[in-house]
Amino acid sequence: RDLLLRKGRLVKIVPDLLSDYILYQACIDKNDIPTNFAKEVLDKFHETHLKNILFNISEIEWRAKLSSKKLNLLGDAWKQIKEEFRDAPIYLRLKIIDEIEQAAVFQPQHALEIVDIAINVPPSTKLPDEPILRQLEWSNDRVLDKLPKLLRQIAYNIDYFEASCDLLWSLGKKEARELNPYPECPLRILLDLAEYGIRKPKIYNVKMLQCIKRWLQQDDAYQYRYSPLDILIQLLAKEGEDTQFRVDKMIMGAFSLNFKNIDELRKEALAILESHLDLSKPKHIMARALDLLVEVLRYPPGLFVRVP
Repeated sequence: RDLLLRKGRLVKIVPDLLSDYILYQACIDKNDIPTNFAKEVLDKFHETHLKNILFNISEIEWRAKLSSKKLNLLGDAWKQIKEEFRDAPIYLRLKIIDEIEQAAVFQPQHALEIVDIAINVPPSTKLPDEPILRQLEWSNDRVLDKLPKLLRQIAYNIDYFEASCDLLWSLGKKEARELNPYPECPLRILLDLAEYGIRKPKIYNVKMLQCIKRWLQQDDAYQYRYSPLDILIQLLAKEGEDTQFRVDKMIMGAFSLNFKNIDELRKEALAILESHLDLSKPKHIMARALDLLVEVLRYPPGLFVRVP
């Protein structure tokens, strides 16, 4: 009885570790051969619970991959989803993106292909059948606005980090608004991905620097309000923020950086910033680089009352 948690009509197995184990045993037999359980569940419940099915089964495949077991429990499900997305009108594309977002962290390749379709393949012009929904504005911008959150999920996989960041920069480089009120806009997500983290491997920051160097070579690198230098500044931070989630609360704090570990990375980032102080650069670029350099040289503020 203590292993079941009732929520209205639904019953959940707790803890999650136990439910993951039960699902794994149902999907894979004792000889590590996939059963038909995942496909049967998908066939029966895909219209109402596709998000949950994709997330849970994708996590099983991911766990098996960590043990060098390559599984395909969902069969042609992802192929069908991508085909449906390609031919879908805007309102259905929005629905599909919502359904795959959680699973994207475990299935980055499939999710990235859907992002590519969303950017490069125009949607169908079909409107919803419900009269009240037909009155709404169905602009493709609504689909594009959904992509940054999906790309963030994909970027958590290091093999797809740079591809995700490149797309985020492409989607967000023309942004003209203040960024703080829009935490899900492409540039805000890039700033988050560029940050140092207590449990975050340095390779993510190294790859972000490689991305920034590529973006600085683009013809329109300084054409808009924000430039790649605004992302670079994250790599020159002197302290970091950390957020942890518990069952009933969120804990926010700050931490000191291990400068010895990131010394070479910071030196390279600083050299890039200093190179923009060259008199041959346009004045507005020099001015922005100088503002950022002043920010770098400023004494750390002591986030969350931390003593620097």
